[in-house]
Amino acid sequence: MSIQNELSEKERAFLLELFQCTKGDLSAQVSMSDVGRPLGMDKEQASRATEALMSFGFAEIRTLSGGIGICAEGVAEVRKRGVFPAGAQEAKLGNKAVMDEKSLDSLKKVLHYLKKQVQEMKLSCESSDEIMTDIKTIETQMLSPAPKTAIIRECFISIRKLLEKNKNPKSSEIVKQFIRE
Repeated sequence: MSIQNELSEKERAFLLELFQCTKGDLSAQVSMSDVGRPLGMDKEQASRATEALMSFGFAEIRTLSGGIGICAEGVAEVRKRGVFPAGAQEAKLGNKAVMDEKSLDSLKKVLHYLKKQVQEMKLSCESSDEIMTDIKTIETQMLSPAPKTAIIRECFISIRKLLEKNKNPKSSEIVKQFIRE
């Protein structure tokens, strides 16, 4: 079974959030409500998402009060299926005034992923144009001998807001993780 064909977007986002909350540690335990909260899920929705992940062997209940953990299959699925794009889970924009080579490499991975997502998402023309304009602004900065982190960060903040508005939690979370300091 493939996570891309079987789990809903919210369930994939829940797996991603569980992976992040546990940092992929098989012994870590978190509240299913805490995992669902950033995704806008109430307790019942988080419980249903947990059940879906359990049916794939990606998560397990650890306590009767709602403590859950990620299973080895869940970690493997996140890495194998690209719930995160390759390398993006470690990608960070950083907080230097001018981007260095490592940050630029990370930026290229995240941009490649976002372009692919924008093509696959069913966005209004206005939202799609706005995201692509922000991406072009970022690409223009990358051509500069001294790409400004602040300009790139503002473009990503705009992109994240549009992704959230268009209910794309997975891509929004990738951007959020990338721009955090």
